[in-house]
Amino acid sequence: MQTDTSAYSQPTLWQTATLAFTVTWFNPQAVIDGTLMLGAFRSSLPADTASLFISGVAAASCLWFFGLTGIFKTCCQNLRPSHMQWINRICGAVIFVYALKLLYTFGQML
Repeated sequence: MQTDTSAYSQPTLWQTATLAFTVTWFNPQAVIDGTLMLGAFRSSLPADTASLFISGVAAASCLWFFGLTGIFKTCCQNLRPSHMQWINRICGAVIFVYALKLLYTFGQML
């Protein structure tokens, strides 16, 4: 039995953005990690900057989701698995550096 792949159509930008948002924010681990990360950052700020902090987080989140969605939708035909491997390595390095910063900050608090 053969399947006809010619009927496949590219998802719209809105469909892709909705899927990215759903996969991220309906993932309990992402919600827990995001909450802990925001709490860690928020605790180091003065009390009167809370509304600016949350506004910045919301704006950055929207820019991040729609920016990444747009970039990958535009470039998805040119991406090979090796590109995705490098993107994952860079993301892992950023997370590792952030973890070291949090560990250093924690060490200073002791």
